[in-house]
Amino acid sequence: MPPASPADRTSLPRVAPTPPNPGRPRRRVSRRSTLVGLVALVALLALVGASCKQLNEDNRAGPIFGASNGRLVSQWLTPAAPGCSVYWEATVSMQKMLSAAAHAGITITPSSCYRDFAGQVAARDSWCARGQCHMAAVPGTSNHGWGKAVDFREGRSPMTYDSPGYQWLLANAGLYGWLHPKAMKAGGPVPEPWHWEWVGDGGRMFPGEYFGIGNALPLSGSPIGNVDAVSASPGQIRVAGWALDPDQQDPIDVHVYIGPWWGGIHLADEPRPDVGAAFPAYASRPHGFDTTIPASPGTYDVCAFGINTSGPGANALLACRTVTVPEPANTTGETSDPVPAASPTTGPLPTTAAPEKRTSTPTSVAPPG
Repeated sequence: MPPASPADRTSLPRVAPTPPNPGRPRRRVSRRSTLVGLVALVALLALVGASCKQLNEDNRAGPIFGASNGRLVSQWLTPAAPGCSVYWEATVSMQKMLSAAAHAGITITPSSCYRDFAGQVAARDSWCARGQCHMAAVPGTSNHGWGKAVDFREGRSPMTYDSPGYQWLLANAGLYGWLHPKAMKAGGPVPEPWHWEWVGDGGRMFPGEYFGIGNALPLSGSPIGNVDAVSASPGQIRVAGWALDPDQQDPIDVHVYIGPWWGGIHLADEPRPDVGAAFPAYASRPHGFDTTIPASPGTYDVCAFGINTSGPGANALLACRTVTVPEPANTTGETSDPVPAASPTTGPLPTTAAPEKRTSTPTSVAPPG
């Protein structure tokens, strides 16, 4: 039977809808909203699982590679409140955390953040004058000196173990990468309910393992780095520099080409304190490379590429340098046979085998300084 036309439908008998059960109101949940809810639940569980690892009660805020406690340069600090600055990586998570607390009707205010060396001396002297030296760290060792510890108040009132702000932080701060150190808990050697520390970068126990709302590696995209030195001696070329993938902490591969010849894969896992100082978020792993490659006499364009390992981006040319390999010393006066520039097992590769974005114009990233 064909379906009724619009005109026919007007004459069809109307069936009264079944009245809802007054004790059980009908609820319509779409498949899409259910899926969204499940995804959110999985994400939340993953976040909680990560925070449980990072928030080990023995974990503490980690030092900053290449910096001195209490002597941070101003570029590494971000104002959080009048007269109160925190380490720049901790800023976003703290702002989100305080905003969430305010949304819940809890007012939490930073009162003491970064403490320079002179400030640590003053704090120590103040507590010692009261006969409680243990309440302040020895100058040069305080986590306030890294800008990763903050003392909170609740508006104009101090934070206590029974106050709403402390209870809220106890339940929620871990989701943002903040913890209350074991030593500062009630009954601990330094009972300070107001002292909280940022470990969103993994802290001392899990350096470089970012977790929590508002915490992530600060850069993303293609590898960055530089070729700092290319030198030659009879039979070989030395190539040195640094490279990192902004989307990860671990060292990456560097591919080297000597003219059109393949120069091998070299892992950038040599210590480079200057790179760690310039990019503190990546300082928990080494990112330098320094290698020598066999080469016959001649003049070559030596190019190094950082290999994209994770996240967005592509392989990137770090730099190209021109170098001349001299003839080997010959005391007999005979002409020496040339040494192949390419690996004997690999052989020469066509230029099309170079990583993506290989160009004739160097696009190196300036070295840290």
